[in-house]
Parts: sequence; C-alpha cells; structure tokens
Amino acid sequence: MRSVFVFLLILATPALCLDHMLADITESIESPFGTYTPIPVIVDPSVEPWEIEPDLSNVINVEDFILSDREKELLASNSFVIVPGQGKAEVYDYYNENRDRGIPSFVTSDALLHTYHVLFDHLLKTAELETFFETLKTMNSTLVTAAEATLAQASSPAEISSSTRLLAFHLVAASLLDSTFVLNPVVADVVAAELSLILNHTGQDTSPTFGYSEDYTQYKVRGHYTANDTLGCYFRAMMWYGRMAFILDGGFENQLLVRDLTLTALLLVRDTAIYPITQDQWTTVYWPTVFFVGRSDDLIPEMYRDLALQVYGQPIEQLSVADLADSTMLELFITQAAGHIPTTPNWGRSTAGS
Repeated sequence: MRSVFVFLLILATPALCLDHMLADITESIESPFGTYTPIPVIVDPSVEPWEIEPDLSNVINVEDFILSDREKELLASNSFVIVPGQGKAEVYDYYNENRDRGIPSFVTSDALLHTYHVLFDHLLKTAELETFFETLKTMNSTLVTAAEATLAQASSPAEISSSTRLLAFHLVAASLLDSTFVLNPVVADVVAAELSLILNHTGQDTSPTFGYSEDYTQYKVRGHYTANDTLGCYFRAMMWYGRMAFILDGGFENQLLVRDLTLTALLLVRDTAIYPITQDQWTTVYWPTVFFVGRSDDLIPEMYRDLALQVYGQPIEQLSVADLADSTMLELFITQAAGHIPTTPNWGRSTAGS
C-alpha cells in the first residue's frame, strides 16, 4: 500500500535487512533541514597480537576478579569472558569504575552504538517536545478547517465520500493530539469508532475511516514515548499519519476504494496548497526525519502537486472539488501516479548533482 501523506516516525519504522542499510556515502548530501558530510575513517591496525596462557599466568590482575573455573576456561580460550552484571544501571557505570580502579576497559562496538542511540534518542525526544508536537497540532487544526470547507463544496456522492473521509482523517489526529478537540457531528461517530480501536490497540481490524484492515497494536505507546502524556499523544498521531495510506496500488482488489482514496489524497494536497503555511509546518516535521533516516519511499504531497499540474493542467489550488473528482481525469492521475512510485528509497540529493 502506498501513502501520499507520510510522516516518518523514527524508532517506529520497520527493520530493514542489513544489505539494504549499507551505503557508501562519499559526498555531502543536502536536505532542507541540513547537510550531512561524511567523514572518512581510515584505520591501519597496529596492535600486536597476544596470547593468554592456559593457566592465566600472564593475566596480571586475574586475582582481582571472582571467576568460576568455566569462566577462567573461556577467558583463556577466547581472551575475554562475559559474566552477569553487578547491578549497575548503565554500561558507563562499569567504565567509570574501571577508570577509578585503574582497570583497562574492553570497549566494544555495541557500547559505541549504544552511546549513539542514547544521544539520538535524546535529540529526537527534545525535538518532538519542543517543536514537532506543537507544529503538528497547529498544522492539523488548520487542515481540519480546510477539510470542513472542502466538504461544504462537495456535491456528488464521490465528492462527499472522499471529503468526509478527509475530515475524519484529520479529526482522528486532532483528537489524538488533544482529547478535548471538538468533533464535527458529520463524522463524530466514525472518529469515535476509530479512536476506540486506536486507544485499545487490541489487534487487526477494519478501519472505520479507510475501509481496509489496520493493525491497531502498532498504536501501543512504547520507547521514550511512555515518558509523558504529550509524547504519547504525539506517538499515536504520528502513527496514524504515517501508517494510514491513500492506496494507489493497482493490485488492490477494491478499485472503487482506490479511486475514493486517491480523490481524498488529492483533496488533502489541494488543502495544503490553499493553506501554504501547512506545507511549511509539514516540512518542519518531515525533513529532520529525512536527515536522520532517509526519504520516504512513498509518494509525498509535493509529488502529487506536481503530477496534478501535469494531469489536470492547472495548479491544484485552482481546481474545484468537482474538477478533481472528474472520473476520466482521476483515472488518468491514478495511472500516472502509479508510474512514479519509487522502487528504492531516495536517500537524498548529492551536492555534486549525482
């Protein structure tokens, strides 16, 4: 399934195979958020090899530790042994103790990666609390207002169906971000049903808003998002925006739903074009995640804006709801958009223009 409106939620993205993660980055990569400049690391190993005597006679401080016979055997054969911890809360507590006692530390790659993870997690958490949450909340409130205006302009059954879904889509996010947000009575029942599934996060079920199956266990708050209510609300809202897809896949069995969802997506992109401040707000949230984890491999709003201009012949903000719902033009847009789905992630743009 392919989504047009995508937020990447770091720490909630699916794991990738290692061979897909490897990249040989040799030039700086730009994004609207910042520039990543790789620092080449060239190492010429120069530590002389050593061997441990079977009886540990050349391990000068072995008597400082209480080791079982089996642990001594493993130390002799492998040059290291792992024993249960002594109740310390963090790995750096051991490094501090070793420093204080004059014991050399065996620094492993996992310790360095853990340090990076802690720093990254702190950076992300700070950005979410200080910037992303309020930006997302403000953007969503504007888009609720825009969706209500779009629904008021809808006349045909197809227009009303897609416009109603769009309003419900934003109101679910608005309610996840602020439980006191006032719901439009037109979609109040649908939104309430969706919120119940999200907040109970019990399993697979059909989305009342989108009409296809969703795994609601994914909305169970986890990681650093359990630290406070603000982060928990942000987590659920970002999951909603990031997971629910305006399906464009031609292989999806319900083609009527595909057309309905694609029209919803176009109406959404039209609203962001009518209210350009929402584009800036979306960029504020989206591009920092691109900097850290790479671009989305889904189609995003700017791609739909560009393609709509090619297909419909006018900027999307100048098109009416009826213009976008025209069956012939909508089918053409679906065909054209399906041909633009990337087969591999676009990780960024090189400063060298490659």
